[in-house]
Amino acid sequence: MSFGNLQGAPTVRASKEFFTPLEKNVNGRFEKEEYELEKSRIADIALAVGLVEDERAETSGPTFTFNLGSIDKYGVLKGIIQERHQDKEGDELRVLLQQYMEGGAQLIADEIDENGVFNYHRYLPEEY
Repeated sequence: MSFGNLQGAPTVRASKEFFTPLEKNVNGRFEKEEYELEKSRIADIALAVGLVEDERAETSGPTFTFNLGSIDKYGVLKGIIQERHQDKEGDELRVLLQQYMEGGAQLIADEIDENGVFNYHRYLPEEY
């Protein structure tokens, strides 16, 4: 099935408690504000980690809201979700995306809490 079955302007949410440390960690690496990543690109990082680690979680507390179209602009990660969950469609896929994104954000926030940094290089190919 497909994300294309969604009507209107679907949104996804991320818990500020876990998303904020990730945003600060990623953007804290840049000396100039012009290089800071948009929240939706940071959400892509959380979603990718959630998918790699097969970690899903529910959002809680205050949240950031994203337009579904701003997440994974090229559809690569959405394609992975569709492939893993072929029996789901439309809003069920949107919920899964949100859960994977939240799971990834929580894993990253825990790592930042424990180590003071998100070691993103673990998710890159060896040659980097």
